[in-house]
Amino acid sequence: MKDMSAATNLNRRGPVYYCRRRIPQDLLRYYGGKTELSVSLRTKDEARRLASEQWQRWEAEFEARRRSNGVVLLSDEQFEAIAHEHYSCWWTRWTGSMASTALSTMPSKQASMKATASYPPRYPLETSNR
Repeated sequence: MKDMSAATNLNRRGPVYYCRRRIPQDLLRYYGGKTELSVSLRTKDEARRLASEQWQRWEAEFEARRRSNGVVLLSDEQFEAIAHEHYSCWWTRWTGSMASTALSTMPSKQASMKATASYPPRYPLETSNR
C-alpha cells in the first residue's frame, strides 16, 4: 500500500490508521507538555476522509481555546482594512501639520526636494550607548 503519511499526517500502526497534528505554539500550555496530538481513526480504509474530519475538529478546538484566551484571528481582508485605516490616518496627519512645520524649518533647496517626495521619512534608527 502507498505511504500516505507525507501528504495527510496519517500514520499506520498495524492495519489501523492514526491521525496526528502538532499543537500550535501559542496553545501548548493547554496540553500539559504535549507537542503533538494523535488519535486512532479505527479504520483500515476511509482514512483520508476521517483524518480530514478529525483535522476540522482540532481546528475548532484550537480556535475555541484562542477565543477563550482573548485572541481573535483576522482574515486577510480584515487585516488589510485595519492596516489601510492605520496608515491612511498616519499619512494624513504627517502630510498635514507635521510636514508643513518640517518644511518651513528646512533650507529652500531641501524643502523643495522633500515636498516632491512621495514617501514619508524613515524612522530614525535607535542608537545604543556604547
